[in-house]
Amino acid sequence: MCELNKHNDGRRMDPCIIKDCNRIQRRLYFKVAPATQHLTVVASCCGHGKYPKTIVIENNSNIGKTHYEYYSKVTIPRKRRYYQKDKQGYYFIPELKGLKLQ
Repeated sequence: MCELNKHNDGRRMDPCIIKDCNRIQRRLYFKVAPATQHLTVVASCCGHGKYPKTIVIENNSNIGKTHYEYYSKVTIPRKRRYYQKDKQGYYFIPELKGLKLQ
């Protein structure tokens, strides 16, 4: 399960996905024109071997905020509480359930 990362203001992040999130955040920063939109990593989960690895991106542009999953490009309609927990205690994003990703 996700471990509490005390060095991230108490936010939970899987230690195995931190490098991916940092790499993606750097790529998003250099790829986007800051005047028109701002992309930020807002949620992530490694999938724990049961679900696909997921990274949720927030696109804050001059026309509003949208959220999508980085690997699949599936739009996430919520602005928070992206994940649900299954009966075994594993987290997943309902919109991606059944999708075969990396």
